[in-house]
Amino acid sequence: KYGGIPIVEIAFNGRIFDMLFDTGATNTLIPLSAAASLDLKPVGATMVTVADGSRVLLPIAELKSIEADGRIKKKFKVSVAPPSMPFGLLGHDFFEGYDIFIKRDVIEFNRRTGN
Repeated sequence: KYGGIPIVEIAFNGRIFDMLFDTGATNTLIPLSAAASLDLKPVGATMVTVADGSRVLLPIAELKSIEADGRIKKKFKVSVAPPSMPFGLLGHDFFEGYDIFIKRDVIEFNRRTGN
């Protein structure tokens, strides 16, 4: 955990990175260091509201794949964090469609059924 927020291992294009599992994040945000090591190029930009309420313009990059515990999404767009952020945030855009249970040492994903 980092500041009480769970840290999870996520594979971007097959390479593992630590991310914060942030239930308050709408979109997934990867660290600049991860984007650089994967040689990702910007494909756009987006204006986001951060935790303190300010709005910042962030580049968008596209991953070939993102995977967590067997859940894979292809051609997944992510925002790239400024250098001041040591960890990325795994957001709702990745775990939408799942009920999430955060326990002491594990996070459980259960696919929603019905609506």
